[in-house]
Amino acid sequence: HKVCGSSQSRRVLRWQSDRRICDMDDEERKMLIEKIQREEDEYFANVKPGKYQDGWKEETWEKEMEEHPLFATKLPENGDLPPLVEAMQQLKYDTEVNGPEELAEQYKDDGNNNFKLKKYRWAVASYTEGLKQKCSNSQMNAQLHLNRAAAHFRLQNYGSALADSSAAVKLKPDYVKAMVKAALCCWELKRCQACVDWCTRLLELDPNNGEMKTLKEKAEKQLKLDERDRRKVLLREKQEAEREATLKAALLERG
Repeated sequence: HKVCGSSQSRRVLRWQSDRRICDMDDEERKMLIEKIQREEDEYFANVKPGKYQDGWKEETWEKEMEEHPLFATKLPENGDLPPLVEAMQQLKYDTEVNGPEELAEQYKDDGNNNFKLKKYRWAVASYTEGLKQKCSNSQMNAQLHLNRAAAHFRLQNYGSALADSSAAVKLKPDYVKAMVKAALCCWELKRCQACVDWCTRLLELDPNNGEMKTLKEKAEKQLKLDERDRRKVLLREKQEAEREATLKAALLERG
């Protein structure tokens, strides 16, 4: 996952030949961070999402995530990071330059970019790193949870998506988007009563939400069908038990 082209690499290399980040004052660092972020945004704005080809296998995703420059915990064998990656990590993720909220914002942006590129596992990893910053902004944390829920949903990790959606609503009780995601997760998990409950809650806040009205009706209909099927099973079991009892009684009479 490369965030910029060779022209930006050359610019960073020229800058590094003159001075390192540690020699810059706060204002210069801030300006350089904003410059790199602008160029990143321009790059991703021109990327056309293709068919989902995440390519991470369940058994190897941790290794592949380790190879992602933003999440690497080990240096390359030669001990040097590529200049662009080093610049990004020092500037965007330096805890001396950025506070928890700024770092959370950076990781959220990375996650959004990965989501746009349909790299959903990388998006999950980015949002997770954002939540690890434990910033005091509940709005930011709610967004990170919801965004991670959206990525999990695309990966069909509906249980994880539901947990994140619920966490987002806990942080922001009127978060309709998170309630929508929670209701959709419950539907996919065949938790129809929970789906109805989420729909009811969000329709109190957004009564004109046609999608959720329809989903609630579907879930209520499915609940009735499930109840009908449950009663059929109970009736069948009762009839079978009665037949067995009648047969045993007849055998006893015959001695």
